[in-house]
Amino acid sequence: MKSSIYDLKKRGMIEQSDIDFMKHLEDDVLLNLINSKIAVERSTSVRILSEKGYIKDENFVKLLLKRLNLEKSLYTKLEICRALKNGNEETAKILINYLGTMGNNQHKNLPKDVSKKVSYPLPRDIIARVLCKMNTKILGVLLNNINFNDEKKISELIDAIGFLVFYNIELSKMENLKPILDIMNRYSKNKLIMWKCTICLSAFPLNKSINVLEYILTNNNDEIIIKEAKRSLKLINSKIMNQK
Repeated sequence: MKSSIYDLKKRGMIEQSDIDFMKHLEDDVLLNLINSKIAVERSTSVRILSEKGYIKDENFVKLLLKRLNLEKSLYTKLEICRALKNGNEETAKILINYLGTMGNNQHKNLPKDVSKKVSYPLPRDIIARVLCKMNTKILGVLLNNINFNDEKKISELIDAIGFLVFYNIELSKMENLKPILDIMNRYSKNKLIMWKCTICLSAFPLNKSINVLEYILTNNNDEIIIKEAKRSLKLINSKIMNQK
């Protein structure tokens, strides 16, 4: 049964009439309405302020992240994520600090099986999902921060990097692969990170990626990581064929 417009608006869905009604409000009022008790007011204020360029303001980004951490309404969550995706490198630097801190949907252990899809798995962490959909200019920020001592953040950051590179082939360069290989060497005993790095290699149709994946096939003892290596090799070979 389809939800009514009333139900959707209660969950924060915006209509043009909401924007038209609120767009003349003072910015200070709109900033306060980000924490309104009415979901559609929260969504609309985020939309208007972000389109005014507030997303470049550090305090505004932090305000959105604080709201996102509390938010229960689906469409308001989506609106906040939409605004954050339009941020710049400075926004990405702030976002990185929140990786793995919101929700409880992140991978904690290896899955029972690998994906059967031919696409790159969308990150489960909400902040990683935002980062991987941002402008490709943020890749340098992600790679420069991959040497966190926080394994939880590293794990989610790998997802964001892999997704961003997979869907932007111009990023699949050796210089961008090297930090991933360094992480694999550094965390060779961490099965979750190794599994995610194995997925990440599928974004790099390079001889080095192929060599590393073939090494995994013959030297790793974990069935899921081996299966993931096979899947990554298949995706790489498909990309190479499409490039010819």
